[in-house]
Amino acid sequence: MSLNKPVLPASTVCAVSLFFVTLSPAVLRASRTKFPYEATVVSSEAVVHSGPGSRFYATGKLKRDAKVTVHRHDPGGWYMISPPNGSYSLIRADYVRKEAAHLGIVTQNHVVVRVASTLNKHHEVEQRRLMKGDRVHILGEDKVDDRGRVLKMYRIEPPRGEFRWVKGDDLIPLDPNMRKAHDLDPFAVPSNGVEIEVEPKSSTPDLKFPIASGKGRKQSDRTKIPLGKNTGVVANGPSAEEIEHDRNILHALDRNFRDMIEKDLSEWNIDDLVHDYNKLKKSTSIPAIASQVDLRLQAMVRYQKMKEEYDDHVKLTSAT
Repeated sequence: MSLNKPVLPASTVCAVSLFFVTLSPAVLRASRTKFPYEATVVSSEAVVHSGPGSRFYATGKLKRDAKVTVHRHDPGGWYMISPPNGSYSLIRADYVRKEAAHLGIVTQNHVVVRVASTLNKHHEVEQRRLMKGDRVHILGEDKVDDRGRVLKMYRIEPPRGEFRWVKGDDLIPLDPNMRKAHDLDPFAVPSNGVEIEVEPKSSTPDLKFPIASGKGRKQSDRTKIPLGKNTGVVANGPSAEEIEHDRNILHALDRNFRDMIEKDLSEWNIDDLVHDYNKLKKSTSIPAIASQVDLRLQAMVRYQKMKEEYDDHVKLTSAT
């Protein structure tokens, strides 16, 4: 074993560790949120997934105003929630002894429970394993094809410790104080319920996403809205095409923002994003979108400071 490796003083190690903990966006966000908390769905429809990401199969859908309990915020803007009403799981009937019409007792140890879907036949995700003597609430029966074998399964209420995930921008907290903190999140739908983000039809852009400068938009395309039958006055408002155009740009920039903060601090390129957000703010004629851009820019100030502190730290350690 070599004894010639340089060793950092303990105080330096502690300082470096504290520095990175302080700069962690996830830690900063979590420190402002107390879990669990109640939230409501503000989008027209929120898709529930079996894991924290779109690669996990959907298990159900929630309508606007549905209530959920949020237990954790995960990377990528996914919120871990209690299984909503109507959710169920699957367990092999061979390993459950029925005690009553809706009561079962697990007869072996480490029995797999699978997350089921009300939308499709997927049941691959396993979150919990139950032990001998555990009780389950039986909802019904299913036949599942398992590699050519047809297995009898019980539909059961999701056991304690099993969760689902939804996109955080589909939810707002019910608690008024938490709503104030929620509105500081640049990716969150505002708590006043104004919804301005939609899934873009185009592919994911890069950090140099082209912001419309107004070219190609004809003033004649703007929708004329009558103010009254006898006033003879009309007001010009943004057309549906303009609104959709600016929404898609904002959504694309938000995805770039998310992608950036999930990378290592050394790879952050904040200046380009600030430039593009400002360009969108100047070009949009939609007050709600301009207001949302302001929230993003306010958040950018915090992330810029973090990046500057990181760069200063790198320079300091390099010089040392």
